[in-house]
Amino acid sequence: MHGTRAVLLLPPQSDEFLVKAPPLYILLPYSSRLFGGIINLLERKIVKIWEADLHLSSTEKIIDIVGKPIHQKMHSQGRVLIDRNVQYKYANPNLVAIGTLDSVNQYLSIFLVDVVSGQMIHSARLAKYSYWSEKGRRTEIGIIELYEGGEQTNKDYFDSLLPTRQIPELITQSFIYSQGIDAMAVSETEQGITTRSLILALPLGGIHEVTRKVLDATRPQELTQEMREEMMIPYIPEIPIATEDMVNYNKTVHAVRGIKTASTALTGRV
Repeated sequence: MHGTRAVLLLPPQSDEFLVKAPPLYILLPYSSRLFGGIINLLERKIVKIWEADLHLSSTEKIIDIVGKPIHQKMHSQGRVLIDRNVQYKYANPNLVAIGTLDSVNQYLSIFLVDVVSGQMIHSARLAKYSYWSEKGRRTEIGIIELYEGGEQTNKDYFDSLLPTRQIPELITQSFIYSQGIDAMAVSETEQGITTRSLILALPLGGIHEVTRKVLDATRPQELTQEMREEMMIPYIPEIPIATEDMVNYNKTVHAVRGIKTASTALTGRV
């Protein structure tokens, strides 16, 4: 991307409307390079503000870029720990996950990038991804959780351009999944109160709901008495697949290519 690019607005809007619109940032991938820009609505153009290089090899390519849904809400900004301290979540609405795949060496990489500032948060809020482990010959599900730590840098709103912002604390974990996965999505909740779940479409026709409690990257190997009182689940490598967790019950849904979720406004999840 060099210089600027023209933007066509549909439907056309008046300048009085556009001048009140919030800034729009965009991420443009090109080979192994990333370009971040801001859309100038009044002048109808994209202005480049940063660029970065993922340093991908000739056998690697970007396979997907996923951001946080714009309507998604977070009910609680912190997580209460066993010792009653609070661990604040890294609630960056401008964060995107970029997945790259080395098709020759069967190597999957996950990059977390701030679209506004271009800051590389992580290369390896909550990210979930599944992959086939060539080494273990099995399907695995990886979890990435991001936290600001014991102090919250900004209580009112998140500012990606804040110069003193530190890299968030990273917690990762992986689980073995005994079935293949055709499609995957995260359940939605209207107000962010209901616990989200991971929805998995299986090749045999099942739709499996895995709760957030099971996919907790902080699950300990051994439980203390305090952890037992908090009903924490100890870490085990395998994710159990129980028939009562199949949301389609005794029905089968084959050849699922994608899952779309939305809030029901009743139970807060679908």
